[in-house]
Amino acid sequence: MRLVEFKSAGVVELLTRYGQIKLKLNVESSAMLAPNALSETYVFKNDHQVITFSVCEGQGTLNPLDYPKAYHFVELDVSALEGYLLKNTMPTSLKQKELIQAYLAIYDLNIQKNTYYLTPPYFKEVEEKLLYEAP
Repeated sequence: MRLVEFKSAGVVELLTRYGQIKLKLNVESSAMLAPNALSETYVFKNDHQVITFSVCEGQGTLNPLDYPKAYHFVELDVSALEGYLLKNTMPTSLKQKELIQAYLAIYDLNIQKNTYYLTPPYFKEVEEKLLYEAP
C-alpha cells in the first residue's frame, strides 16, 4: 500500500482495461492505494480535474502526476539500455524504446527525489544488471 496525495477531495476509481470499476473510494486529500497491475488504471475525479495515474512501490508519498502509466521492466532488454547509454543507439523496437525512455525518466525522478521514490516491478533488477553484471 502506498499513500497517494491528491491535495483536494474527490473520488478514486480503479478501472480494468475494459473500463469496469473494481474499486471506488471517496477521498479527502489522500488515500492508501495498492499498486495496480499493467491492465488497471486509477482515476481521480473532482469538480475541477480528472487525473489518470498508476501506483507502484516506492518511498514517500506519491504524487499521482509522477506516475501516469504502470510499467513493468521484466521485458526491458538491459543490453539495449546499455547500448543507448553508452553509444546513444536506440533499438528499433518501439516497445524497447518506450521501456528505455520510461526507465530513464523514472531513474531521473528517483535521483531528483534522492530515494527510490518510484520502484515499478523489476526496476531494481534492471539497475543491478546494468551496474553490477559484466557485459
